[in-house]
Amino acid sequence: MSAKQVAKAIAGLREATAQAAWTQWSAIFTVAASGRPAQSIVDPEALLLVSLALRDHEPRLWSAAVMWAQFGARLLSVQRAKNLARLFPGEVAERLGEFAALAMRDGGDQRWRSLVGSARTNGSRGGRARVKEGTPVLAGGPALMLRLRGLAVGIKPDVLAYLIGIAGGANPVVLIARATAYQGRAVRRALEELQAAGFIESRASWTPVAYRVDNAKWEGLLEFEAKHPPAWREWAGLFAFVAALDEWSRALPQSELVLASEARDLIAKYGLGLDRAIRVPMLDKYRGSGYVGPFVKAIEACREFTEAVV
Repeated sequence: MSAKQVAKAIAGLREATAQAAWTQWSAIFTVAASGRPAQSIVDPEALLLVSLALRDHEPRLWSAAVMWAQFGARLLSVQRAKNLARLFPGEVAERLGEFAALAMRDGGDQRWRSLVGSARTNGSRGGRARVKEGTPVLAGGPALMLRLRGLAVGIKPDVLAYLIGIAGGANPVVLIARATAYQGRAVRRALEELQAAGFIESRASWTPVAYRVDNAKWEGLLEFEAKHPPAWREWAGLFAFVAALDEWSRALPQSELVLASEARDLIAKYGLGLDRAIRVPMLDKYRGSGYVGPFVKAIEACREFTEAVV
């Protein structure tokens, strides 16, 4: 299978992801309008980072991010954005610095100072030539994570959103920390405090201890059906993989053996996070250039998932 076929598969996934990102922006921000409603919980930091990664492919994603820096940055977790940025290619961290500078300058949010670095906000990307007002949308299932942050921005509302989104199933600290991208010890402390306050339940007899939430207690307040809560999806792992594919596709090797080797390296780096998001074909058994075909099928599986589940 040739580099041309790999590039075609990546282009399809990139476009599907850009459309999904726009749909998610439309679910949480009045400046975006998509004809397709979002269904799952929007992960705002993952959405921001994939929008930065794909801004050259789909400029309106950057436009949404720029306006969010002014009108919605205070609803984002700076620490979580920093943690998730490590999953993405290096250029995304630089662009996050640009966003941080805008959040400080236009949004007046000084929490972003540690991410600014040497980012520049002059010119067409960060200028104030066009000012359009937008309002975060905090109603509906997809906005659940942001809505809970109306109480505070940090670990507790995010783990609540996660536990609600997995339909009340019990998870140990390590899985909750991995999904929410916070440090395990801090997550454990937050869960213990939430359990002590009666907001969540613990399976203390399990090893390791697991935590869950009774969705029936939250459905009236947060306006969802307890048996059908908005679903938590592992968008960060999938979006990071798409960003890496996008960067890789700019200079694909023509040799099938080299192509296969580099594809294998991508799966080695992003496969764990990807597997938490979507069931992809097993690739371990393929060797040499025979790896490329199944790898393309994995990319296509990601595209089909992204088109079907937003």
